[in-house]
Amino acid sequence: MNEFEAKRLLQEHGIEVPNGRLIRNRDEARGLGYPAVLKVCSEKILHKSDVGGVHFVRNEGELTKALDDLLSRFPNEQFLLEEMIEEKGIETIVGVGWDRDFGRFIMAGIGGVMAELYGDVAFRLLPIDRTNAIALVDSLRGKRLFHGFRGMRVDSEAFYDLLLKVAQIAEENDIRDMDLNPVLLTEKRAIVLDAKIVEGRK
Repeated sequence: MNEFEAKRLLQEHGIEVPNGRLIRNRDEARGLGYPAVLKVCSEKILHKSDVGGVHFVRNEGELTKALDDLLSRFPNEQFLLEEMIEEKGIETIVGVGWDRDFGRFIMAGIGGVMAELYGDVAFRLLPIDRTNAIALVDSLRGKRLFHGFRGMRVDSEAFYDLLLKVAQIAEENDIRDMDLNPVLLTEKRAIVLDAKIVEGRK
């Protein structure tokens, strides 16, 4: 499924995502407001940034230029226009995968651009309960980030809730892989900024 469909599935289970819509022209963008993020939206393109498929726009002129660029390079695709989330917080990652021997598992850790650099993630087999979710976070090297570090306060309870909701989605749907990165964890909420979901087991 594409990112728009993935986020609608998350939203149906009470997970917060940015306000957004699929567009093909500037007229369809009216009413969302700025700043915003414009992305190519295709299940065939999983790593949008790697192909120049993401633009940050702060006014109608920038949106027009960004949309013209994406239309020229991805003429047969749709585009996702979303509000830009500018709250302060930490970037985390949450994922789901399938292992032939052990079955479905959930993963969580430090996300964003630091995900590949630090590789600070931990795994648990599904299903999980709240105790498992807390233990998963506490097994991370960067666990202090989830409990207030140098004055940075975040809602760790919202992150535990997110893990349980993701686990529920994975258990109720035929999902092979899920990659939510980044998930912005702020003082008041956890919000999924980017989502990839691949259906079907390996």
